[in-house]
Amino acid sequence: QRPHIHSSQDAFHLLASFFMDKNVEVFYVAYLNVANRLLKVEPISLGGLTSTVVDSRVVFRKAFDIPGVTQLVLAHNHPSGNLKPSDADCKLTERIKQGGLLLEFKLLDHLIIAGHHYFSFADQGLL
Repeated sequence: QRPHIHSSQDAFHLLASFFMDKNVEVFYVAYLNVANRLLKVEPISLGGLTSTVVDSRVVFRKAFDIPGVTQLVLAHNHPSGNLKPSDADCKLTERIKQGGLLLEFKLLDHLIIAGHHYFSFADQGLL
């Protein structure tokens, strides 16, 4: 049985382990089917202490390569512990959301993870 994502908390519990003990920013995408069941978690980029570069084309190419993907959850960490999204985080989220609309992939959430805490764009009404 594949994990089912009902909420940002479900997504956090699923993805948090990918960020433990990371002292640089890393970016992952959880690819889900129409029933919000996890199909695959893929690393997208590995960065430095304060940023990582994410190419939205890579996010979507991987989505097309995984059969059944219709929805995405983005996640990256802030090693500093600051949960506040940067301008770059907000712009990336909007770019992937808009690209997803065109390509028929729904962006469910973007999580910023810092230790045992997270910030959810969906919970904050930013999607």
